[in-house]
Amino acid sequence: SGTCVALDGLMNCRGCGNVCAAGASCGAAGCECPTGQVVCGGACVDPLSDATNCGSCGETCGAGASCISGSCACPGGQTLCDGACVDTTSDLLNCGMCGEACASGGACISGTCFCPAGHVDCGGVCVVLEGGTDNCGECGNSCAVRGVCSGGSCGCRAGEIECDGTCVNGWSNPASCGACDNTCAAVEICRSSACRCVDATQDLCGEACTHTAFDEANSGG
Repeated sequence: SGTCVALDGLMNCRGCGNVCAAGASCGAAGCECPTGQVVCGGACVDPLSDATNCGSCGETCGAGASCISGSCACPGGQTLCDGACVDTTSDLLNCGMCGEACASGGACISGTCFCPAGHVDCGGVCVVLEGGTDNCGECGNSCAVRGVCSGGSCGCRAGEIECDGTCVNGWSNPASCGACDNTCAAVEICRSSACRCVDATQDLCGEACTHTAFDEANSGG
């Protein structure tokens, strides 16, 4: 650049434009870091204790960890799991060992996963077997067809009856009126679990509803 400079400075160390890293000095052979340090990312660091360059440049210790003698280490009682220091005696995602996750709704106690009292682990979720319709009495036993779970068994809702494994409305269903396969006549309806004529004052005679008190053909007199 036409300017005379000394070649023992940090910006032109033993050569024009040779800039020394932060923390370095310009020695007889060029830029030099203090004893025991190396250049990482444009700065002199101690790889034995630097948490972002532990042992070598770019080797970063996880959250909560420190660099000791060039190796990442966690505080006493903690373990390095997936780049972070955790307490495996209580950590829900690393219970007892790295990667051992407890079920949703559970707890890690002394390194063992537990569900709350009355709950069990079903597919990674703590559930109650006595009342849940997806896991009734045992994991995976669904009450989707038979609507309710009671006492650990699937059953039908009030007013329903079970016919061939399916809950049907026995109260008003003309195909299963009060009992499976009890089918009402075409002119009847199912009311209160019994087949009846639409007109409550009529009775079924053959295939027709009629007033038996006034119908000479069906009066019984």
